[in-house]
Amino acid sequence: MVKAAVTENDSTTQSQDEYLKKYGSLTKRYEDTVTVLEKLKTERTFV
Repeated sequence: MVKAAVTENDSTTQSQDEYLKKYGSLTKRYEDTVTVLEKLKTERTFV
């Protein structure tokens, strides 16, 4: 998803603010997903 945002930024005209907002949103989504994955891995280890 982040790669797609970078590619889109390269090929279309948009403001830097719009790009940073979208990139920040995708980054947060990724970090949240990694956190959930790590929690699930930890829970799995204790089962």
